[in-house]
Amino acid sequence: MSLVLRSCCVLALLMSSTAFGASIFFSTDGTASPAYTPGLFWMASSSIGGPVVSVEMQFTSSITGTVDSIVVPLSASLADVTFALRTDAAGMAGIVIDLFTFHGVTGTPQLLTATSMNHAQLTGGTLYWLEALAPTPAIQTQSVNWYIAVPAVNGKVEVENPVPAVLTNQSISAFAVAGTVPEPATLCATGLALVLLSVLYRRRLTRSPQRRGTLPKSP
Repeated sequence: MSLVLRSCCVLALLMSSTAFGASIFFSTDGTASPAYTPGLFWMASSSIGGPVVSVEMQFTSSITGTVDSIVVPLSASLADVTFALRTDAAGMAGIVIDLFTFHGVTGTPQLLTATSMNHAQLTGGTLYWLEALAPTPAIQTQSVNWYIAVPAVNGKVEVENPVPAVLTNQSISAFAVAGTVPEPATLCATGLALVLLSVLYRRRLTRSPQRRGTLPKSP
C-alpha cells in the first residue's frame, strides 16, 4: 500500500471519530432563545428622500469558533430583514464579515433565527458588532424593530443616521450568536494523525535505499 493511500486511511479513520459541539458565542441572557420586551426596541429605518438608519450592538465573543446562526426578536414592515456581523474598529463598527437574512418577518414581535452566509470565524475575548441594516428605501417608510433584552443589558449602541454615532451605557437589544467549536477529541485526533503520518514518512525514507538495491554508504 502506498504512503499516500495509507495516509488517507489514517486520516479518515481518526477524523471519523472527531466531533464539533454547538456553542453560544454570545447571548444577552445566556441562552439560545434570548428574552426580550415587546414594548421597547431600537429601530432601523429608511424612506426615499428621508433618513436611512442602521443600528448596531457591540458584544464580546466568549469562545473561538465558526458562526452558524443568530437569534433575534424582530418585527418589521417588510418580510425579509438583513443583519450584518462586523469587526470592531477602535470602539466603532468595522468591516462586514458575515450576513444573515430573516424571512417571514411580520408586524408582530417574534423570536427568529437566521443562518450565517459566510460562517465567519470569531475569536474568544474579541469585540464584534451585530447590525440591523437599514431597509432599502421605498415609497413608504420601511422599519425594523429590534426588541430590547430582558433582563436589561447595558452596552454600546452605534446608530448610523447616516453618520455613525456611538452611544454608551445603553440598554441593548436582545440577541444570541451561535456556532460550532471543535471539541477536544477533534484536536487530539488531528494531532495523532499528524504524528502517525510523520512516522510513516520516516519509515518510507529509511526503506527507500534497500528497495532500490543499494545500501547506505559507510563513512
